[in-house]
Order: sequence, then structure tokens, then C-alpha cells
Amino acid sequence: MKTVKQFVFLAFFALLTITTTHAQQKLIVRNSETGESFEVEIPDGLTITADGWTDSVEVYRERARQGEVEAYRKLARCYEDGIGVEANFVNMMYLYGQAEYMDGKHDYYYFRKSRLGRMLEGVEKKYQENDSIGAGEILEQINNEWPSVLWIMNVMNIKNRNEQIHILEPEAQKGDMVARLVLASMAADSVCSDACIGELEEVAAYAPMMYNKLGRIYMGHPDSTRTDIDRAIGYFRKADEYAMLSRKGAKGLLECYQIKMEKGEKPCDDIDLSRLRRLSGNQKGAETE
Repeated sequence: MKTVKQFVFLAFFALLTITTTHAQQKLIVRNSETGESFEVEIPDGLTITADGWTDSVEVYRERARQGEVEAYRKLARCYEDGIGVEANFVNMMYLYGQAEYMDGKHDYYYFRKSRLGRMLEGVEKKYQENDSIGAGEILEQINNEWPSVLWIMNVMNIKNRNEQIHILEPEAQKGDMVARLVLASMAADSVCSDACIGELEEVAAYAPMMYNKLGRIYMGHPDSTRTDIDRAIGYFRKADEYAMLSRKGAKGLLECYQIKMEKGEKPCDDIDLSRLRRLSGNQKGAETE
């Protein structure tokens, strides 16, 4: 099982060789909010319809909520390139991980096929070829498109937790959401104060998988005054709304519903119970939370 911190960043250190044998597909798409049309490249094996990206994102989310692997991949691609949603590599990585988990694939299987994954592999190949200039050019492109990726890789490669915090805190104070996300996750794993809860809620708006952590906190924190089943359900449902309900989150939501049903309440219908059982079921692949 991986924590949010581990999941988001370990992928960058485990890239495998990718062989591309097919020409890239290209598609003209339209953003239904702005009316802007533009061309995007579609990774091998991935087809995205051009029926307006805002509408498509909602469709992908709903289908991903049913556990559809392809929907997770398409949604991850939207977050990768900012198509219909704001570009966000944390959400991209998480959703590729969900696709891998639901499909029983090994870690980074789908991420390696992403544009960022291919670029990172390109850096590795350039270094193997002793082409530091070529590697630097790719790294510069990565830094321009995903500004937090490279520096956070270096930070997370530091073994000393206190040193990590020392580097992350100034960036978090400047408003860097990735730094805030990592620090909030670290804090929640130790002392869960009201300030910590507030910070988790704020970073969850940026990275909705964090609603899973909030839901688990309110299911039964060691501080018994923190337990609030209704609030836990609300957080789990929020993660589910974004198609980022983890396996443990689905299990937690089912447990909350069971508590409600034992009291004679009906918190959801049978179809939703079946869906949650499917999302929480044992499958090959790592837990992505």
C-alpha cells in the first residue's frame, strides 16, 4: 500500500523502457467553456472523443466512478494537459494509478505511456547516451509545463524527514500547492489538529484524493471527539464525485453506510452499494492513496 506522498512521487524513479511503434494520433478538440479549438496528440491505444472537453470530463468521471479503466486513463490525460480541467500532475498520477489498480497492471504501467512519462524516459536515454545537453533541453521543457515536478523529485529523494520539511515549508508559505499537499499529508499521519484538518480541506480542493484521508480521520480518529460518521460520508462522497475514491475510501464509505443501515437508515440504493463493493474489491495492483 502506498501513501499519497509515495504514490505521487515514486513513479518518477521507476521508469521502464518504452518502445513506440505507432504514429501519434492527432485530434482537433473544442473547449466548450471558452470555445477555443486546438490540436492534441493522443497516446497509443487511447481514443478521446471531441464532443467538448468540459462535457467529456464529466462523462469520464462518471464512467471512472463505475471502475472503468479507460475512463481513468482519459481523465488522467485531461489533467496532464489541462484539457477541460486545470492541468494538475498530482491528479494525473493518481488517476493513472487508479487505472493500473483496476486493470491489475503493475505500477506505472499506464504512466509510462503518458507524455510526461515518455519525456522522463527520454531524459534517462539522453544521459545513457552521454548527451547532457539533450537531457537538459527535455528537463527544461518538463519544468516549463510541470513546474513542481523536478524540484519535488529532488526533495522526495532526501531520506531525512526533517530536511524535507525544512525545504518544503518555505515553498508552502509561498503558496506552492504540491508542497502544501505533502506537508499536510505528513502532518495528518502524526498529529491531526484542527489546523491540520483545515489545511487538508484546502489541499483537497487541489488534489481530491485527499478527501479519502479526511474521511478516514472522521471514521474513528484516536481522538474520539473527532469521530463523525456523517462528516466521513461527506468526505468520501467528495472524493467519489471526482472519481478519486480509493479502494480504502470505498471500504470506508461502505463501513459508514453499514453503520447507518444498522440504525434503520438507507444512505444509498442497492446499485450504489454494488458499485462500491466493486471498487473496494480485492484486485491485483497496489493501493493508490
